[in-house]
Amino acid sequence: TPALVAEMAAEDASMIIVAAYVEDSGTLFVEWQVGDRIAGRDVELWLIAGSDAPVSLGVLTKGNPITEFAVPADLRALLEGGTLAVSDEPLGGSPTGAPTGAVLAAGAITTL
Repeated sequence: TPALVAEMAAEDASMIIVAAYVEDSGTLFVEWQVGDRIAGRDVELWLIAGSDAPVSLGVLTKGNPITEFAVPADLRALLEGGTLAVSDEPLGGSPTGAPTGAVLAAGAITTL
């Protein structure tokens, strides 16, 4: 049963990605619901907590609409009240450890 959820949506709703965090397993399930991917690019998921720099949770898979992320123990407490965002990145994800491409969608993490 998810404890936290987020809906990341582009301003024009051309992209919608939802996420559900299951506390017992420390797993974040991310589902791509609406929108097309950019050919030859990846989409990377970021956790933004307060004024801290974004932290990468990984790259969304391409062949499956749902990607599972094991959230590191030190980041789990930052989820509640944080924001999830996805950015357009080169294949393999950001080469710098910080978002390098456009933010495609973002949404607040809320408690169920």
